[in-house]
Amino acid sequence: MQYKVCLFLLLIPLYTSAKINVGADEWHDFTHSNGSGIYLALLKEIYGDDELAVSISAFARMKSQFNRNELDILLGVYPEDIPEKLLPQWPLDREAPIVAFYDSRKLNVNHISDIEKINVSWVRGYDFDRFVPTPKSTYDVNHPSTGFKLLLNGRIDAFIDYNYNKPKQLPDYIKSFQVMPARNIYAAFQKNVQGKALAAQFDEKMEELKRSGKLAEIFGEYYPSTGFETHESFSTSVTIYTDERDLLGNHQSDLNKFQSSLYNVTMLLKEQLPNYQFTYKKMGHLDNALQAKDSSLLCALNAIKTPTRAKLFNFSQAISLYQGLRLFSTVDLKTDSSIDLSQLLQQQPELLIGQHSGRSYGSNLDKVFQAFNKHQVVQTSNEEITPLKQLSKGRFNLIVESPVLFNGYWSQISKDAPIFNYTLQYTAPFITGHIACQKTGLSEQFIIEVDAALRQMYGTGIFYNVQKALVEEAEYPAFAKVYRQYFENPNKH
Repeated sequence: MQYKVCLFLLLIPLYTSAKINVGADEWHDFTHSNGSGIYLALLKEIYGDDELAVSISAFARMKSQFNRNELDILLGVYPEDIPEKLLPQWPLDREAPIVAFYDSRKLNVNHISDIEKINVSWVRGYDFDRFVPTPKSTYDVNHPSTGFKLLLNGRIDAFIDYNYNKPKQLPDYIKSFQVMPARNIYAAFQKNVQGKALAAQFDEKMEELKRSGKLAEIFGEYYPSTGFETHESFSTSVTIYTDERDLLGNHQSDLNKFQSSLYNVTMLLKEQLPNYQFTYKKMGHLDNALQAKDSSLLCALNAIKTPTRAKLFNFSQAISLYQGLRLFSTVDLKTDSSIDLSQLLQQQPELLIGQHSGRSYGSNLDKVFQAFNKHQVVQTSNEEITPLKQLSKGRFNLIVESPVLFNGYWSQISKDAPIFNYTLQYTAPFITGHIACQKTGLSEQFIIEVDAALRQMYGTGIFYNVQKALVEEAEYPAFAKVYRQYFENPNKH
């Protein structure tokens, strides 16, 4: 009998022994410091009124508390906001599109990069700099009405806000340009046993509340815009091979991660593909990984598309745009000209070059690598850090790599050793990465849906910003031009 009692106690969810700590900003009609609001009413239905301890304060403060494990749940999170969290299958709500209002008599805003050239304003605390390119200047206001007054008086070039805050009487010459489409926001849970149990209960109860009609009752007039009516709980499993540390949950490296662009793009993509469940695995040899037998869809993230690979795999449109590959060397090659890599290794047989295992450098460079004397090629990992460490230790002298990777990591790996870099013949100034998948009927449909989601993302400020983060500052003007050429009509590429 004592054994049965102990077993029963073990089966009780861990979170029932203490209050569930919930944090949120104060949003009109949704979260209030007195405990009222739609989101808080929803959580009371899911977990029980007596189980919640709610804190309402500035979102930045609540986010810091969540990152310190002082909160069990954080409300109103975009998927990319916090890498270390669990998200349920069900969103909390769907946020309205973000638009830039501007005076069409003075300027035209036709592309997201146009924001970089003008003076803009938004409501203080909205942090719209996450969603738009860096403007010429910014001016925070305390209320949307102030922003629209500044726009009408010609004090600013554009005011960024939501359509529902637009004054009823606005002149026809005030036009708008969408900088971010409607997006899901979530309740984030801690990445632990308790968080997993809370997230599972959230999904289970949301399903029940929808079926009973209670979910529509809680949200009232806001329910049609939530997207709950079309939400499906069933999802197809997709295994994504990647070397992106944040996606893999790998934070053991002694090096600081210099950017999370690929993570942010993947979170945006995942958000728009709710019927797919992504699982991330460490990338090995791409060809071997995508030809393995598996019950789920098998895909690789940020793969370079070549004619040979296009015959083997289904490719998406571009998910990344970054500077073309360069040759990095621990030896001064004493030239200012573009390097013919094949000629260089023939003339200097003492040089050794590291080659990423299973990685393509583009069809032209792949042919060059195939022709090398094998004694001059050292096979190395295709992940970010290990090859650079091997280069610093002298295992080889040369490596072909992205400039932004070296800018981010080399100074941390080898603070004193000089590194030389050179442009390469047969390479483009900018290259694109894609999702590559096994060639199956299921993956064909998946790629169709991925491409549709990407087309929605191309015109947004957040997608523009995460690509720009992969580029050296000196190349910003060239990047803006290439971005517009590529993403205004991606089907040409």
